[in-house]
Amino acid sequence: MHFKKNGVTINIINDGQDRYDHGTKTIFWDPNSALAVKDPYDAIPSTGIQSPALGLLHEAAHATDPNFIRNLNTKNVAYGNDAEACAGNIEASVAEDLGEPIRHDHDAAGYPTTANPTTHTNNDNIWEQDSPWGTTEYGGQWGGGVPIYTPIYGSGGCVEVSSYLPSGVEAGDVAIGVTLELSDEKTLETGTGIISFSQRKQADGYRITTESGVSLVCSSTAPIPTREGLVLTPNLLNLDVAIRIDNAGTSLIRWDLVTNIEKIGKIEVQHITVGDKCFWAGERKGSYILHHNIKIEDPGWEDRLTTPEPRPENDIEPSKDNAPAIIIGENGSHWLDGALIR
Repeated sequence: MHFKKNGVTINIINDGQDRYDHGTKTIFWDPNSALAVKDPYDAIPSTGIQSPALGLLHEAAHATDPNFIRNLNTKNVAYGNDAEACAGNIEASVAEDLGEPIRHDHDAAGYPTTANPTTHTNNDNIWEQDSPWGTTEYGGQWGGGVPIYTPIYGSGGCVEVSSYLPSGVEAGDVAIGVTLELSDEKTLETGTGIISFSQRKQADGYRITTESGVSLVCSSTAPIPTREGLVLTPNLLNLDVAIRIDNAGTSLIRWDLVTNIEKIGKIEVQHITVGDKCFWAGERKGSYILHHNIKIEDPGWEDRLTTPEPRPENDIEPSKDNAPAIIIGENGSHWLDGALIR
């Protein structure tokens, strides 16, 4: 509201030179330029990385400073002038609330390039950022230096590290080069693929449970195949997801209704990229939910997501009554009604 009242304009730039021009009431902001906070004691290269978003807030503090000209012309030992000290105090207050590193002067150790305007290091020196859907994504440990580029992470989802894969191994133990069993996200056609990427990180966790008792713990940003398309985990309730039940050497694959979505807090997840289909993972051996296989470096992957319309309860039919199943293996005769109940 202060921007509208004061007639302030934000001009997006790409040179990292964030600034406020009082004469034209214009903020120049680079959304891909983070800031490495300088150690006031010069003991280490940097005390952490601030997000570009915090840089925008700093310039906004200048733009809404009612005494900007007077403060600009008043010297300040730490910040050069009182205008920077005023903006710095506001910046520090917000940084503390958000868990970003705090500057104690107007200096910087460097300006790393980042792909997400909210990427920063938190109080535990872990890379952190907001996703486009309002969830928090976590990367690895910050190395303590001043990077040229911040690490690329998030932009996709992952399964909890203790999730089981059909081979019997846990997701956290898989490595590049390992072959996994896969299925197509639409037709459920089976196949195999070789892991080309596997990385552990932290994420906000959810537990998906279907009407047959099949469950999977994964990140909030995991796109899961449904009949409607790829849907983020928090939005899966009352939608059909693909499940796989293994029993006596035979696998039954079909669609099953999601009956419960539970938020469970921070979890350790494994981001896996494999082949050209989706992979199976589950909370228990022998029962799995199909999970996306979108590469984190693929641009525009979020355009593949679907936001389904809420389904009224009286419009929801049991999945096993209207969905054909795929049976893999020679001993399929043991699959009877009720065989999928936990």
